[in-house]
Amino acid sequence: MKIGIISDTHDHLDNLDRALEKLEGQGIDLLCHLGDWNSPFIFDRVDEWAKKVGVSVKGVLGNNDGEIFKIVEQVRERWDVELVQYTLALKVGDKRVVLYHGTDARITKAFVKSGLYDVVLSGHTHEPSKKKVGEVLALNPGTLSGFSKKRGRLKEGELAVYDSNTHVAELLTFPTT
Repeated sequence: MKIGIISDTHDHLDNLDRALEKLEGQGIDLLCHLGDWNSPFIFDRVDEWAKKVGVSVKGVLGNNDGEIFKIVEQVRERWDVELVQYTLALKVGDKRVVLYHGTDARITKAFVKSGLYDVVLSGHTHEPSKKKVGEVLALNPGTLSGFSKKRGRLKEGELAVYDSNTHVAELLTFPTT
């Protein structure tokens, strides 16, 4: 099973559209969003895309998500989606995966060290990373926002694809607006 992984959209519709377009050619079965969607209209766009390509959506909220009550109401009424506030554990193929926004690096490290998960997905930092700690894959897809505190204005948006059959992840980029 292949997962498309995005994070830190921060209301950037153009970059979201480009990321989703990039994911269309990847053969994903599931889209995971790691938080900081920001506004309900981002959910509308993801919902429209997910229905068009026939994928499920799972996600967590981040520290910058506004209008949470509206978002939850929207998700409950219209989506075949699972959305939780802090962490979401799921099974992807035979892999145990946890989604966490990444607000506290100590928690992310604890997930990795715990051995409870094969894959730890986190965002928040706007810095893409992929590392293996023993057999655990820790993956941060980067940001769709086009901005990083460390790197400034970015010329490329960032996302990732994970294949549970091979236990391999790929960090991908696309031109930003």
